[in-house]
Amino acid sequence: MVFKELAVNLCVLLSYLFIMGRFFKMEPPALDAPIGIRVRLGVLLGGLGIILIVFSIPVTDTVKTDLRHVVVVLAAVYGGMVSALVSAVIIAIGRLTFFDSNIISFSATAVMLMIAVLLGSLAKVPIVRWKAFQLFNGIQIPIVGGFLWFAMRKSEVLLLYLQTSLIAVVGGSVAFYILEYILESNRLFRQLRISENNYKSMSDRYRSVVDHVKEVIFQTDEEGRWTFLNPAWTEITGFTVGNSLQMPVRLYIHPEDALLLKGAGEGLSGFRVPWIKRELRIVTADGDYRWVEWFAQSRRDEENRYAGTLGTLMDITERRRSELKLAVELELSKRIQQSVLPKWYEGTRLNIHGKQLPSEQLAGDMYTWHTNGEKCTVILIDVMGHSVASSLVGMHIHSFLQELLTYMDDPAAIMKRLNYHVHDLFHSKSNTETVLCTALCVTLDTRDHTVRYVNAGHPHGIALTDEGQFVKLDRGGITLGIVREAAYHSGHFKYGEHCRLLMYTDGLFEVYKGRPGLTTDAIRNVLTACRHGNNQSVMNLLDKDIQALTERPDDICLVCLDAGHWSDTPEERESHVSNDN
Repeated sequence: MVFKELAVNLCVLLSYLFIMGRFFKMEPPALDAPIGIRVRLGVLLGGLGIILIVFSIPVTDTVKTDLRHVVVVLAAVYGGMVSALVSAVIIAIGRLTFFDSNIISFSATAVMLMIAVLLGSLAKVPIVRWKAFQLFNGIQIPIVGGFLWFAMRKSEVLLLYLQTSLIAVVGGSVAFYILEYILESNRLFRQLRISENNYKSMSDRYRSVVDHVKEVIFQTDEEGRWTFLNPAWTEITGFTVGNSLQMPVRLYIHPEDALLLKGAGEGLSGFRVPWIKRELRIVTADGDYRWVEWFAQSRRDEENRYAGTLGTLMDITERRRSELKLAVELELSKRIQQSVLPKWYEGTRLNIHGKQLPSEQLAGDMYTWHTNGEKCTVILIDVMGHSVASSLVGMHIHSFLQELLTYMDDPAAIMKRLNYHVHDLFHSKSNTETVLCTALCVTLDTRDHTVRYVNAGHPHGIALTDEGQFVKLDRGGITLGIVREAAYHSGHFKYGEHCRLLMYTDGLFEVYKGRPGLTTDAIRNVLTACRHGNNQSVMNLLDKDIQALTERPDDICLVCLDAGHWSDTPEERESHVSNDN
């Protein structure tokens, strides 16, 4: 009979606790939970205690027991003092209100309140819950047993105590593990709900990003048809997304670029390349086209087969138009720049040949010369940097030198005056940019066969005299524009009947593995090989080496100066001039 009633109590416990768990779905009970949650736990467990009194377990014909004290233990374990007291008070009120009252029932109620206070105080001890339950249950069992002995004072009290203890242990353990299961299920439910909310929020954010991003995000199937396009597709092409889906991609590609995309697509479908990036044109709804940067990578299905592509289309139409406009402007600037550079001078005593090879559309290396037929001054400059900015500075300095060389031919005086100009022009208080220039200035006088020069931090030029002697043009001073009062000292030498000078900028170093020593040796070999030819033959040999360079990272300027008589005939010289022009 006892076991039958115990089974009924366990069923009541199971049903009630599962229903009670609904009230803590999102707010779990805990010792540090808000007081409202702990009061709620005490109220619900108090109600359970009253129901368990209804289903009391008869252990003798006159004595019944129940699991109300186990309920108080659960309240103390999960809610501390507040929950234990609330549940004990509710059970006490229910016991005295709905059932027979006598001295024993009042005493039992007092004992239960005492157990609630005691266990509520012990709840603060840091211990895991299952150990806390076993401890609290082990405390309340002898207290209840002592009350039975005090109330009955009969020999069968020991048997009753053993029976009630067994009921408390069995029923309490089942109740604890059921409640643990319910609370763990609630915790997993909360995690699932949080994950769902996070996923929804993340999905909404991703959708918002995809819908508002300026680039087209696309996906194609294995047959090359659109399967996904974001709204940016309509903004760029004018075609609606709905009408474009399931349509072949090739229909939207400019005919001249279709073959390019086909070859790239074959590389993706065959998994020969992981991704592609191309610049091509796509057709728009109004019959025009726009330039896009097409980035795509291959997709694979569950069986690792090709399933199509995914990627982005970035509208680069404005960039391409700007590049085209800039290319036209740079080409015009290049023509203007090169038009001011002298190419060739041929006289009875002097022959000068110059050449500029820019690394980009414009160059920062410049040269100019001035001659009266018997005496000439040649200056070669290299402005720091490349392209547009350096070319503008070079053009400015070239204009300045054009006038300066008309009334000044002393290399030291020219370099000093040029240094003043560069320093004052680019070192003002309002200008934070620093511009530096290297230069090599040479004055050759055929009347007294004298060469004077100044080198301002520039690669040294090389002179070859008719005696076969090589002269380095390395004397001078520091780079222009650093110190306004810098001193520049000229070097000089004399030659016999003939002299050839080659001046160059540091871009020539790259032709010979970036090593100045190799460059000097190469120039000497060229000058020696062309000793009996004109300066055009020197330029031709150097140009052959330069053209062999696959990439030219720096500007190159060359000036070859001949003093004396040519070995070539006038007809050959005329042929050289025509070829150069």
